[in-house]
Amino acid sequence: MKNLLGVLIVLICTNLSAEGDESCEPTFKREGCNLAHSCIAPFYVSDTYLQGLRMYENFRNLDDDRVVERYIPKGSIVYTPPELMELEATNDYRVPVEVLSVDNSDLAESLRVSRYWGRLNQDNPNEARRWIGKGEFTSMVDGIRNLQRVEAQERGFLDRRSLKPAGNYTFFVSEDIQMYRTPKGNLLNGMKLRLKTAIHEGREKYLINRCCMINERDPEELLCHNFYMFDVINQENQVVEVMINHNLECTVFPHLRAIPKEDEDAFQNILNMLDSAASVPNLPGLQELEIIPRMSDYLGPDESANTELLKFPINENDQGPFNSFHYSPDDKGDSDVFVNPTTACAYMQILEEFSKRCTAPGCMSQFGNMYHTQSWQVHSTHGSGYCIDMRFFRKSDDANTGGLYVNGARYDREKNKMFIDLLVKAGAENIYINDNSLISDYTSGNRNTTLLDGSSENIEQFMQNRNFPESYPGHDNHLHFCLNPEKDIINQTCQNGL
Repeated sequence: MKNLLGVLIVLICTNLSAEGDESCEPTFKREGCNLAHSCIAPFYVSDTYLQGLRMYENFRNLDDDRVVERYIPKGSIVYTPPELMELEATNDYRVPVEVLSVDNSDLAESLRVSRYWGRLNQDNPNEARRWIGKGEFTSMVDGIRNLQRVEAQERGFLDRRSLKPAGNYTFFVSEDIQMYRTPKGNLLNGMKLRLKTAIHEGREKYLINRCCMINERDPEELLCHNFYMFDVINQENQVVEVMINHNLECTVFPHLRAIPKEDEDAFQNILNMLDSAASVPNLPGLQELEIIPRMSDYLGPDESANTELLKFPINENDQGPFNSFHYSPDDKGDSDVFVNPTTACAYMQILEEFSKRCTAPGCMSQFGNMYHTQSWQVHSTHGSGYCIDMRFFRKSDDANTGGLYVNGARYDREKNKMFIDLLVKAGAENIYINDNSLISDYTSGNRNTTLLDGSSENIEQFMQNRNFPESYPGHDNHLHFCLNPEKDIINQTCQNGL
């Protein structure tokens, strides 16, 4: 094991700061260390600027910023070392950076190979159906075939407008890095780091420890450095320690994953549940999760545009956690199972609980399309990233075969009721299944006792934020439901389970 000691990173130069704002950075000089505030981030997370739908930014040559030979994926971590601060580019918006961490997931390949079965002209019934690239996804990686992905420690120029301050994110630390201990002896593996902030002079600023010491060469001069403060947070979201950045070694950064603060809780719960599902081999870990960061314009007008999308965690054999399986993927990249992170989290809670209650043959949860735009010519209701299709549960088999209809020989109404009970409790909406006998069990009150098991509410109170299943055209052979993260009850399911 190794202490996090030593390497001081003097992070981020003023050309990434709020220009002309002298209140951003403390200038006082007092011998010793004193608490202070800064509005300049210690490092940044890469995004894009004027790149259209693309999921990467051009990484420009340090010797000639007009030359683009590499790309940097969104979500990578960068800073400006002191020795680069004086470099200038041909464009005033370009700043020199060094890469600390790169998104090394397979996202780019999954987007590149994405496809759907349909017609280029949907209105022409005479056109033969064929495989067509999913333009919303393939355009995200358009152009990268002629570029190389950057690696940690590479240096180049980025457009400053493509960089997001580190304070917008929580940084998850991989479990499988070398065993590091914090100054107080806590293992950093599997922890989270979040910059400490406070309201100062009417705005949120970073907390820093400003330390000044006498210059040995000129005893009348004080040399000052600003050290940023981080909360070290465990998997139960408890702050166990406060660190300063001179305790943070460069070798840690490649093992960090930047997650927007608004998605932090969902990702933490997903990672916790993946730990619980360790019996399923090769499920993705923190660094392998494929994440499409939220943006304002990557979805069409019929979609919910401001959502992050996570590929639901499955292995190379399409096995998911808690006795689940992805059937009939659109392509080898499984591009049809991207989903909102909170939706994924709530769904995993449902899968985990169902796997405890239903253990017989026929209990495997087989799921299909999740996020699927209307332009992909299969669904009109999957564009939000909140909705999921599933095959019906079966009497005695878990075969990967379709053709299962309501009232068919393999159809198991009781298992489907058991699963729908959990959907209702979780707060799912738009629960579609064309089984009138099953639906009448809910609308008549026959399922009230089961639904209210463990609840002190009456059925009217219980159902205020919940929905019963209903019939909907086209749902004779599969179950459809939505887990809307804008609803408090879905967030509660994600956080607390069932």
